[in-house]
Amino acid sequence: MPNSNPTDKADPFETARHAIRKFYPELFDAHAKEQSPIFLLCGSVAKGCATKTSDLDILIIQENPIVPTQRNSITLQKWPIEFFIHDGLNSLETFFKNDIKRGYPSLMSMCVEGVPIFEIKNSAFHLNILSRAQALLKKGPPILTLEDIDNQRYAISDLIDDLDDGRDHLEQISILSELFCKIIDFHLRSQNMWSGHGKALARLIQKNDPLLAKELEHAFTKAISGHSADFVKLCHDILAPYGGYLFDGYKRQSNSVTAEK
Repeated sequence: MPNSNPTDKADPFETARHAIRKFYPELFDAHAKEQSPIFLLCGSVAKGCATKTSDLDILIIQENPIVPTQRNSITLQKWPIEFFIHDGLNSLETFFKNDIKRGYPSLMSMCVEGVPIFEIKNSAFHLNILSRAQALLKKGPPILTLEDIDNQRYAISDLIDDLDDGRDHLEQISILSELFCKIIDFHLRSQNMWSGHGKALARLIQKNDPLLAKELEHAFTKAISGHSADFVKLCHDILAPYGGYLFDGYKRQSNSVTAEK
């Protein structure tokens, strides 16, 4: 079974309880009451795939608000700890909507995958949250519109064009890193799958398309060392079913044009 604590640090659940008691005593005092907040330990530690640098993600959802919605980062007993506190279902729904719009199910996944830190007294409230998050995850992200697809095709094509062999190597690495993230995000979203950012992208592509993940890893590693042809070809292959490389004829209306280049 994967180890939730592959370190010499204190037990993560004991540390989480200590952190809540120390930094949010009013929430700690409420944990044994009938309308108790929901306290969940989330992230890699809860999933049993923690590393030596993993932190503790503590999600607290209140039915009766005591502490306002906030994010707070602290360190306790060598553990980096991030508190994600919501002061009711309205706060939760606001963040759900933002996640859905981006196509990143961050908070929904935390609600579903989180492990209780204390015994759950407020089971009806918890079940309501769990059911809502599960339903949204199952529904999936919004389907990309043709405009969305063209915008992403153009952005990816622009990065491909920037991969000029005459560029400084550091510039090449910067472009490749951005292209790597954008092409994975495009693949996932174009397949109507949830996406993410940072290390979550790597995990998602490995989970949903392990063969492509291997191809991307191999081609990207070669590209970083100065041989980008295979990686560029792979990007073109991913774009191909949606119209491929895009420059000529691309147009955006003024209300959707950003200052980004």
